[in-house]
Amino acid sequence: MSGRPEGSATSGWLARALASNAEAVFVGEEYPLALLGENDERFLQVSAQLLRRTPSRLDRAIAALYTTPQTLAASERVRQAVQGSWQALARLQQEATGRSQNHGYPNGAIGQQLALVGRILETQPQVVYTTVGGWDTHANQRQRHQNLWSQLAESLAALQRHLQAQGRQNSVLTLVHSEFGRRPAENGSGGTDHGTAGSVLLLGPVRGGLYGGEPDLSGLVNGNLVVAVDYRQILGEVLAKWLQVPAQSVFNQPWPALGVLG
Repeated sequence: MSGRPEGSATSGWLARALASNAEAVFVGEEYPLALLGENDERFLQVSAQLLRRTPSRLDRAIAALYTTPQTLAASERVRQAVQGSWQALARLQQEATGRSQNHGYPNGAIGQQLALVGRILETQPQVVYTTVGGWDTHANQRQRHQNLWSQLAESLAALQRHLQAQGRQNSVLTLVHSEFGRRPAENGSGGTDHGTAGSVLLLGPVRGGLYGGEPDLSGLVNGNLVVAVDYRQILGEVLAKWLQVPAQSVFNQPWPALGVLG
């Protein structure tokens, strides 16, 4: 998400907000535009498969190449660096698996992914960003949404328990959003098509409630819900009040805050 829908942008809203040396981590496979800098700068990336992947024969064969000490100093430094990286990943995998069991993260892909996010949050980076796929439900939406929302709800609840166990439930803000909305009417395949409006969920030290009112199904425009709250109002408030970054510097104009962060 660029945060600049009026034109084509080559950088993401969050990357523009963060300094190049900010402690930010992306947990996932396909690097998101939101964290992409103007000159293709990227932050640390950790595979979301880390807790679900077991070493393959190829992994073991490659690892064996780095078990033998090298006589050349430069080669030995490379070998030790590679081994150190693998050992660090193994520790992270083991620790995240333990957190998953201790805090009741569900066993599915989303639960394991957020367990990894929870473990990384223990190091207190400025931002952890992750992506969850499967929501483009043009067909069979009822069953797919039931599964996805159940996994997501249980995983977010586990993440909050994880944070509470550390006494950090008021120092971490969780924002959940989609990069596209959906039309309210069902299509011919038991799903819904892309639309203009969607929802955003905030967890943490927020003023709870429903902002923007109930969706008006009687006032659709070309089959789409009317947008009640611009997403930049939400992101802008998070930038200004949580990250202390002026929203105008990211979105090229100020956006009125909703007051969700007080």
